Amino acid sequence: MTHPERLAVVVLNWNNAPDTLDCLRSLTSSTLRPFVVAVDNGSTDGSAAEIIDSGLAQQVICNDDNLGYAGGNNVGLAWALAAGFEFVAVLNNDTIVDPACLATVVAALAADERPRAASPLIVYADAPEQVWFGGGVFDRGMPRHLRAEELQSPPLPTTAILTGCCIVARRDVWELVGSFDPDYFLIFEDSDWSVRAVQRGVELVVAGDALLQHRVSRSFAAPATNRLGSFYYGRNGLRFHLRHARAHVAGYVWRSLIHPGLRSLARRPGAQPTRFVWLGACSVLLGSRGAAPRVVQRLAGR
Repeated sequence: MTHPERLAVVVLNWNNAPDTLDCLRSLTSSTLRPFVVAVDNGSTDGSAAEIIDSGLAQQVICNDDNLGYAGGNNVGLAWALAAGFEFVAVLNNDTIVDPACLATVVAALAADERPRAASPLIVYADAPEQVWFGGGVFDRGMPRHLRAEELQSPPLPTTAILTGCCIVARRDVWELVGSFDPDYFLIFEDSDWSVRAVQRGVELVVAGDALLQHRVSRSFAAPATNRLGSFYYGRNGLRFHLRHARAHVAGYVWRSLIHPGLRSLARRPGAQPTRFVWLGACSVLLGSRGAAPRVVQRLAGR
């Protein structure tokens, strides 16, 4: 199968047609017109039908269940790679794409034959003068975005991590590194992918002259998803450290579990986000992977 488009963009939706449709509409103004692969992740609010009816995606894939960020995007990645696209991107549905963004990123990757993957410069949609992602580092084993005072203009071209908000790479890079690890389900899967990419000789870059707007953390606005996000943070943060930063496991446990736990007990016993972070970390000992156990989802109010 061949396509006139060089680039396929995978956009994952879960119960959020308004943001997804805004994202897809922004792609129609792209100077490099992509082939859009929308993946619905087992939505229950009718948003899959809205996306299909919009005609804004050339391919719509409907998963029977919520496979998380990792598993849902993997479905779209597998389809795009099998279809033979030269470049493939994953793109958060709560983003607005600047018309020149994708063309700029693809041009930067095409100009170098070395294996590379890139994220654009990402700003807050409601405060575009503020940078959300302009590169990342490992801080005592913990992946994090560069802070405002650490950012340079233009951004440093290389970075230790990319953000799953938008990752663009040639097909050979995706095939070399592999897809996202579904064990993470949600949170830390992009950092894990970044580490595996670097281990395989892939250079990670920030395309500083490519701009993307991000409506940050819309997926965690509801209390139930916020509590589940805390569970995944605790579980996957510990899993990430055990896999990639064993020397910093004790520090992670203190900074992310014990110290916040003591503070929340002093301030408000039984603080829910902290309790769910602890549930996540303890679940690692029970071999938890993928979606949170049903008992945790019930406790979170899902």
